[in-house]
Amino acid sequence: MSDHSPATAELKHRGGGDLQQAWGGVSGLQVGFTAVAHEARRRGIGIEAVSRWMARGTADLVGLRHKGRIAVGADADLVVHDPTVPTVVDAARLAHRNPLTAYDGQAYDGRVLRTVVRGRVIAPRRARPLLGPDAGAGGGVTGQVHPPPRLLMGPGPITADPRVLRAMSAPLVGQFDPFMTATMNEVMALYRGVFDTANEQTFLVDGTSRAGIEAALVSLLEPGDRVLVPVFGRFGHLLAEIGYRCGAEVHTIEVPWGRGVRPGAGRGGGPLGAAEGARGGARRHLDHDVPTARRHRGRLP
Repeated sequence: MSDHSPATAELKHRGGGDLQQAWGGVSGLQVGFTAVAHEARRRGIGIEAVSRWMARGTADLVGLRHKGRIAVGADADLVVHDPTVPTVVDAARLAHRNPLTAYDGQAYDGRVLRTVVRGRVIAPRRARPLLGPDAGAGGGVTGQVHPPPRLLMGPGPITADPRVLRAMSAPLVGQFDPFMTATMNEVMALYRGVFDTANEQTFLVDGTSRAGIEAALVSLLEPGDRVLVPVFGRFGHLLAEIGYRCGAEVHTIEVPWGRGVRPGAGRGGGPLGAAEGARGGARRHLDHDVPTARRHRGRLP
């Protein structure tokens, strides 16, 4: 790797023979494979070509026939690279003598998960935890936060598309910046097409699923509206409470946990009869208690 960072002869330690003492330059070796593989994939070039460029071709160029290839008699120099794991480069986390890199903050699709030299795993090395009671001196919440890669497939946070991660690493602008205004106008125009509305102020507000339920009910209900809410647990009580606060006439059906409301229950009297002509009904499905739903699946009406 060439030295892209100017340094004095003293810093270079020329003639000393110890590369560990020499000036580190602007290092790119640790990020190079991931960066090239990312850009090659964008251009429809396969990983085989990248491996040939950066391994075999480089070794052959300098006459190292026992390097850069998977073959009998060659050194077991390998990397395990996962193209599905996103990477955001952090110069402070690189294994370079000097924390300098032209790739700092850059997001890529793919990550080198393991490096093997002559059959010996040299990376990742065991490191102290950055968070928690065992963080040790200099760690804790004041250290760099690097969550491990996870494939998230639940109802909550999910794995973000690498394009989203790249956008999140872009520079910030002020709320009155012309770029911010132009971007907001473009996003609202796109949302108007999604929601089929001509409302100029069309935008999304982040919130939990409960916030979405409340926003929907508050938008629909008016004082005096009649609403029927089957109550299976705490979320049923939540829906009723929102209705009350909107000034609606709320009727509830209390149902034991794990049971359902049978068709026609209370018809002609009781809550269903009292709520005849109701503006709407509200219920919450059992996604927060899947084991309970499965446990009672055989006897739910």
